[in-house]
Formats: sequence, structure tokens, C-alpha cells
Amino acid sequence: MNQSNLSCGGTLSVHIGENMVNLNELPIEILMEIFDLLELSDRKKARLVCRMWFDLADTERFSRNEKLVCRNLHDLDGIFQIVKNSQRKILNLEFQRTRFDHFSSSSSEFWMDCGSRIRSLRFIRCVLSEKTLRQVVQFCVVLECFSLEQEEWKDEECESVEPPVSFQTGLDELVNLQLRRASLTSLLIHAIYDSDFGCGERIHEIFFYALFNIYPSIK
Repeated sequence: MNQSNLSCGGTLSVHIGENMVNLNELPIEILMEIFDLLELSDRKKARLVCRMWFDLADTERFSRNEKLVCRNLHDLDGIFQIVKNSQRKILNLEFQRTRFDHFSSSSSEFWMDCGSRIRSLRFIRCVLSEKTLRQVVQFCVVLECFSLEQEEWKDEECESVEPPVSFQTGLDELVNLQLRRASLTSLLIHAIYDSDFGCGERIHEIFFYALFNIYPSIK
């Protein structure tokens, strides 16, 4: 294989010896093997060639190992809409330094609409609300990996230090409803912990009790 060209008709052909072969006429299994050999950066480019390749790159075989990373977001509605419009059946999401404490209707709709597709979810230095966490636990029904990594951090716009997330009894309602999510097998929590009841800026032990009840597989 020594040359390739995109014809006017939109078909990608390659020379193999003296023969011209249309790649889109190859069996789908062979195309999958070819995509397997591509680096992530190359697969991103390949998915822009045609709709067939776009759909191929979005299959579970590849999307399971790819992650969407969102950093320093101030417009959650925009990213929510992008993810909602994605045709991917599996979503791996990572949010960094993003505020979720101002809960909106679009946030609620996002977790309701997309939660069933999210397999991995990671919050790094995000400002979360108890309501957001409840939405995540309630609607991410096939979540396998959940990471909550909280530290004090400075907002670049207002230059004020944000406190760690405050969770005490926000999941009690779901525990009382006997909600169980057996799919979760990996849980990482990196945050300030305090066993003294009433420390609003700390993660309380009741929070862990609720998590272990809802996610029995992590015990």
C-alpha cells in the first residue's frame, strides 16, 4: 500500500500493487482492525473522512477507551448540549475546575438524558452541590468508575479560594429508597474528611455510609 486518494465521489481508495481498492468496500471487521492500529490522534482525524468512519470510531470498541475532558468550564449548558447530541453509547467524562454548585434545569436534564450512557465519571477540583451528586447517583445507572478529587482551589476570575465540597446527608433520600447500583467497582475519593458532625465544609462519615449502601460492589 503506497498511495491513497479521496475521489470526487467521496470514496477513499488505495493502491495495493497494481489494483485500486475502495477501503469502504472492505469487510467491517478488517476496517475495525485497521482502526485498532491507529493512535488516538489519528483516529480522531480518520473519523472526519466520512460518516461511515465517524460511526465506526464511535462504536463501543473504541469509545470505551476514550475520555472527554472538560476544563475550567463557565458555560456548562454548552458542553451539556454537545454531549447530549453525541451518538456515543458509552461516555467517559472528566470535569476539571468546573462549578456545579449553581444547579440549573439544564444540569438536571443532562444527567437524566445522558446518565445511562456514562461508564466513567471524574470530578477534579470541581465545586459541586449535593443536588448534583444526587442526580449523578440516581441517573448514572451503569457507572463503573467514579472519582471525586477535591482540594481547595482558587477561582481564576474572582481570585477567591473555594472550599471543598460539602456532603453530609445529601444521599439519605436515595438510601431510604433502597437505591442500589451494583455496576460501580471503582471509587476514588480524595478530599478533606472530618468525623465531627456539623463541619459543613468537610465530607462527613454519613456520606461514606450512604455510598457504601448504594454501591455494594465497592465494599
